[in-house]
Amino acid sequence: MRKFVIKCILIIVPIYLLVVSLNYFVDPANIYHVSVTDRIYDYLKEYPAVEVVGDFDEGALLEKRIMGLEKSPDTVVIGSSHVLYVAWKFDDFFNAGMSGEFLDDYYATVALLEEYDKIPNRVILAVDPYIFMDELTIRQESLYRYAQKEKALLSGEKEGFHLQDNAKYKKAKELFSFSYFQSSLHSLIYGVSSSYTNPTYDTGIGEYTKLLQNGVRVPASSAFNEVGKIRGDAEWYVGNGTIYTMSDYRSLSEKKISEFERLIDHLLENGVDVEIYLPSWYHIYYDEFESNILFSGVILSEEYVRDMAKVRGLSVHGSYSPYVTGLSEDSFIDSMHIAPEQAWENYCFILSE
Repeated sequence: MRKFVIKCILIIVPIYLLVVSLNYFVDPANIYHVSVTDRIYDYLKEYPAVEVVGDFDEGALLEKRIMGLEKSPDTVVIGSSHVLYVAWKFDDFFNAGMSGEFLDDYYATVALLEEYDKIPNRVILAVDPYIFMDELTIRQESLYRYAQKEKALLSGEKEGFHLQDNAKYKKAKELFSFSYFQSSLHSLIYGVSSSYTNPTYDTGIGEYTKLLQNGVRVPASSAFNEVGKIRGDAEWYVGNGTIYTMSDYRSLSEKKISEFERLIDHLLENGVDVEIYLPSWYHIYYDEFESNILFSGVILSEEYVRDMAKVRGLSVHGSYSPYVTGLSEDSFIDSMHIAPEQAWENYCFILSE
């Protein structure tokens, strides 16, 4: 038995040493290379755009950027990647969007704006239907403490503590992750430097994704897919039974609705004009939302948001339905994102009563 244990140790330890080493040094999501966010932040002080390749801590960068704003913007846009690529045409705005935001990420962004005294005159809140799902908490874990602080403030409850409060926990956990190891191995094999950043004066579409000073992201030329590829991707997800985070979403969480309304009312009470934006979904996805009871929560989300907005006198832009807003299949760059100019038109659409 003892020999067996020793053999297991001799096999397991080298494997985990390899996993930990590769995850740390390759680090495709830049979890351990904090300097990436520092470089992006510093570059954007002097250049209109920065080219990036890999993922990075978007929450940490947002905190730095809001802290560094010289003044409060007239308009702040909050939401998921559905707002990142929009060709916003406001004179004075800041795009505070981050990838895959959930409701707690909205809370965290508002907390950052208040923490650094950068509350705008107007907030455009892009509401994705899945934010009303109970099981989804926060996407940008580095902003967890801001979300908890704001939620405690608005609910009148004492701020709690959770293991997620400790950023070191997530880093340590990811070091031993085999899924992260796969990403690291892929990056190593194909020679992709996830920490690549390059300041540039060119703000147009190019080889790499670009971050602009106002928070907008310019997709790389390779991000624009043909309609056939987009349609095939959407059909795969539908066939797989999961569309983004949704697989069995039949009703809205009352708790999430309460938290959402509390945040809206908090902004209104502080003199902020609030607009709601409902980004349209790709046609194949929306067809599934309408026909499959497992996704009926999406339809219910839009109905609820419109009713809530009407009670508070808020304008609602866009619609989850691409048929209502008049988008064609070639209005999308991939199955999840509308092309920049068409996304602006999508926002400008307001459903007539």
